[in-house]
Amino acid sequence: MSSTDSAAYAVHSPPRSKEKDPHLSDKKRSLTVALFGNSTSVQFGHDNILLGEESHPLKELSRIDPVQMKILEHNVSVINMIDFTEHQMDSVDHLICKLVNENEICAFIFVVRLGQFTYADKMGLEWLQTVFGDRVLQFVMIVFIYEREEECNTIIDDLKKNSVVEKLLKKCGGRFHTCRKTMNNRSEMRELMKKIECLFNENQEQCYTGEMYNTRLNRDSNFQKNVNDNAEMMMSGFPLELMDGDAAHVPLIWISAVLDKLNQKLGDQRVFVLSVLGIQSSGKSTMLNAMFGLEFPVSAGRCTRELSCS
Repeated sequence: MSSTDSAAYAVHSPPRSKEKDPHLSDKKRSLTVALFGNSTSVQFGHDNILLGEESHPLKELSRIDPVQMKILEHNVSVINMIDFTEHQMDSVDHLICKLVNENEICAFIFVVRLGQFTYADKMGLEWLQTVFGDRVLQFVMIVFIYEREEECNTIIDDLKKNSVVEKLLKKCGGRFHTCRKTMNNRSEMRELMKKIECLFNENQEQCYTGEMYNTRLNRDSNFQKNVNDNAEMMMSGFPLELMDGDAAHVPLIWISAVLDKLNQKLGDQRVFVLSVLGIQSSGKSTMLNAMFGLEFPVSAGRCTRELSCS
């Protein structure tokens, strides 16, 4: 039988000893994996072991149903999230919320075209972190897709030459696999399943759960509320701390979020920037408060220990 005769296959092994706990065995062999990335990296088809035929367009989906299949001794549920990174988060949030509350995902497989790493690929992992939170990284494995055998043979050298891909790989704990674009090579699929099982065991059989996702949503909700509150305070004249003077730390994500929210509230207006420099206690904050009706803190001694804007 050729390696492309079927999209799913099984290898029968001798009966297990009766002393084995059957429940533990089933738990070990039951895996749920989610594939994401760009559709140009893979080739859909009836002989594609992991993805099969091309699925319906995302805009036509009301829910994501995992596809059940048997690969080696594993019962595998495959979740197709290919091309999700190309859509606005609010257009897929309802699908993902249902998905993670109905399934525990043991591995997120990020498919990347070998030798053709794009900006969209780079943003793919950032999309995953934004949607699922930073904890998702412990469940991620990159699968580099190739078309010609010689591409696969030089992968280590290619990774060393591309610092962006190398950093991306490091972010995922150095976990990767190589696979033909058609995903119909049984030997490669067997090795991939072994690596997924190892990842599952490294995580102490813990999966990405709906509880993790909901925790991320709650944090986002609190974050957005704080962003909105600080934008409102800036509109009332209170300062926004740009840099902590004691720690010399600049929270870029936080600052960008507040300024974006401020821009939404005020409209896209032209902004003039005025900076004030001077020695300690020379009256910089007092002058700005008097000129523009701001609320910079003032005192007889040193009170400004940070870089602020208002």
